Amino acid sequence: MQVPVWVKPGVWGGVVGAVAIVIFGFAEMGWTTAGTADRMARDRADAAVVAAFVPFCVAKAQQDADGAKLVKLGAETSSYSRRQIVMDSGWATCSA
Repeated sequence: MQVPVWVKPGVWGGVVGAVAIVIFGFAEMGWTTAGTADRMARDRADAAVVAAFVPFCVAKAQQDADGAKLVKLGAETSSYSRRQIVMDSGWATCSA
């Protein structure tokens, strides 16, 4: 059985077209891999949690009679230390 002459260029055209669509899809159309989608979802969830807890934290900080805790949160402390100070002070809890 003989294969028609047009089959080889047609197959190569399909392969090149598929590669071009994949490159265009990821570069311009916003396609993402599963890992990228997981990272984006995690980032959005973290931002939503922060946005939800900020009003509670601010209200607790304003109700705090001891202003010394706020002084500890100055620019000289690291973000890890700030996190621990906020947790230890009880500002980041939803309990009334």
